[in-house]
This record gives sequence, C-alpha cells and structure tokens, in this order.
Amino acid sequence: MDIKKYINKNYLIYGLSIIFSRGFELIVLFIASLFLVKSQYGQLEYYKKIIELGGAFLSLGFPTLIMTYPRSKKSKLHLLVFSVFTILLLAVLLSPVLFYYKLIFLLIPILFYSFFFTGGVLQSYLLVQYDSQKVSIYKILVSLLFFSGVLFVVLKLNDGADAYVYPAYFLFPLFFIFVIKEIFYQQFRFNIFKKYAKHFVKLLYGSFTLLLNNFSNLMFIYTDIFLIKYLSENAFKEIADYSFALNVSNILLIIPLTLIQVDIEKLKTNYRIFNQLQRKILVLVGVLSLVLLIVYFGMIHTVFDKYNNTFLIFIILLIAKIFQSSTVIYGASLIIKKKFNHTLFVNLLMILINIIASYLLYSFFGLYGIAIASMFSLMIRLILLRHYRVKFYLKTSK
Repeated sequence: MDIKKYINKNYLIYGLSIIFSRGFELIVLFIASLFLVKSQYGQLEYYKKIIELGGAFLSLGFPTLIMTYPRSKKSKLHLLVFSVFTILLLAVLLSPVLFYYKLIFLLIPILFYSFFFTGGVLQSYLLVQYDSQKVSIYKILVSLLFFSGVLFVVLKLNDGADAYVYPAYFLFPLFFIFVIKEIFYQQFRFNIFKKYAKHFVKLLYGSFTLLLNNFSNLMFIYTDIFLIKYLSENAFKEIADYSFALNVSNILLIIPLTLIQVDIEKLKTNYRIFNQLQRKILVLVGVLSLVLLIVYFGMIHTVFDKYNNTFLIFIILLIAKIFQSSTVIYGASLIIKKKFNHTLFVNLLMILINIIASYLLYSFFGLYGIAIASMFSLMIRLILLRHYRVKFYLKTSK
C-alpha cells in the first residue's frame, strides 16, 4: 500500500491542528474525569453539551455555508459580517429561554462556540479566505488558550461543572476584537454590504436547513445525553460513563473532517476527487478504529479503572462512529450541490428515529440501548445520504 496516496503536507498540517485541539480537549477531559467524582464530571459534560448545541443553533449553518457557497473574497467577507449580525440577533432571542431554565450564564460560552471554536464561523471563514495552514495555527491557539483555562478551573478552582464557562468569558472579548480587526483589514464597506445582504437574506432558508442538519448531527449524540438526564435516576453518573466512551470514539471523526475540509474547494469543482477521498477515509478510519479499541481497553483497565464498565458501550459507539465517518463526505457532496431539502429530510427523520429508539431501548437495556439506537440511526443515515448522492451525481454525469 502506497502511504503517499493517503497523506500529504496539507492533510498533515491541518490534521495535526485537529489532533492537537481534539487531543488537548481529551487530555483535559481525562484529567477532569480523574480528579472529579462521576457526578461532577457528568455535570461538566452536561453543560458542555448545552454549550455546543447552543453554539450550533446560533451559528445557523453559516460555517458550512461560508465553506461551500461564496467564491470571491468579497462575498466571503460579507457573508462573515452577515453571520456575525445574525448570530448576535439570535443570541438575544435565545436569552429568555436560557433565563427560564436558569442557564443564562451559558450565553457567553454559547456565543464563543458559535463564533470562534471548532466548527464556528470564524474558522470556516479563515479556511476559505486564507489557507489550511493559517487555520491550523488559529485552531491550535484557540484550543490551547481555552482548554488551559478549563484545566485551571478544574484543578485550581475545584469547580468542575463550570469549567467550560469561565474561560469563555475571558476569551470572548479578545477574539471578538480580532474579528472586528479582520473585517476592517479586508476593507469592509457598508454600502457594498447592503447589496450582498439582500442576497444573503435569500440564503437564510438554506442556512436554516443547514442549521437543522447541524442540529441533527449533534442530536445523534446530544439527544442521548438529554434523555439520560431525563430518564435516569442517577443521571450525572450515567452521563459520565456514556460521555467518557463517546469522547474517545469521536476521535474517528478527525479523519473525514481533515480530508474533506482541506480539499473542500476541490470537491466544489472536481467531482472525481470524491472517490479518492472516500477510499482514504475508509482505510484510515479502519486503521484508527483498531488502535482506539486497543488503547481504550488498556485505559479502562489501568488509570481509568472506574470506567471499566464502559467497554461494551465503547464498542457500540465506535461502530456508530465508523458509520458517521463514512457519512461526512456524502453530506458534504449534497450540500455542495445545494440539496439542502434532501439532507434536511434525512437528518430530521433520523433525529425522530433516534429519539424514539433511544427512549424505548433505554427502558430495556439502559445505556447500551441508547448506544445501539445511535448506531442504528447513523447506519440508516449513511444509506439514505449515499442513495441521494448517487442519484443526483449520476444525473449530473448524464
């Protein structure tokens, strides 16, 4: 096997930035799981999921839209500005809901995630406006600052539940100033923006479908957490067990995200590269899956022995993530084709199936049932998205 077919300089640099950011997050979470009792760690993960889900809501699908829609540098800049205004407006609308559930203190962390963190609008903008190497530096910097703050809160302040809150309050104004500087550095003009804004308003429907698509991607995971919170008599402890296994299995997603984001511009113009990327993803995901299986077994029988009851859950979730890793490229292809309605239909259907299946299976099998429901939903989602991708690209080829 020629290893050069599966790696190149851009993949390595951008992939290393993802590995660093994701790896640093995992290290911090593993340290937190060691120093915190399961109930505290579960509460940390619960707040983390709310922050990430809220960030996906506020971003309204703009990160994907920025990466796939605009062609010129001006259109990319003005879509970023439009995204900033829209996100701030949505934050105002979200505030009463958070206040009602006594979660208003999570608003700034949610904004931080939607703007600046992995999958946020700024990262997507930098990726298409500059290059993957500069984005790599940005990702490493954000991760280093944020997760260092999380670690400080866990170890020094002994406040595990709010570990994702304090760093966001400190970093949000610093990075927001960076966004303002970037906007004016690119010679933003309001009179030109008004012309673009009229067009961007028309894209809000597509953006809304992207929001629901992003929501569905997260809800495959987060529905599980919220159902555990709702159904379990010992919710935070079970959330800790489930999240521990989930965090490790999520490492698989590094591969498709790296390859597709680095070559996103090629996918827009060269449909033949799809098969090459698909082969690379399958091979690398298979290899990494075996590595993770061995590593996880060793972890829970040594340092993390209090999670030694999670191995079967991990195996189920690992299979689920193999399906999800294979799905990413099909979803990206359909979004490039502007087939928002079809991806929306698939994702909403899978959310419904996942919720119902998780609810029913939890009653019989507990956490294992929720993991099985996720695996089943992701498998069906892969089949449907593959069907639509083949359907629309065959029409193009004809």
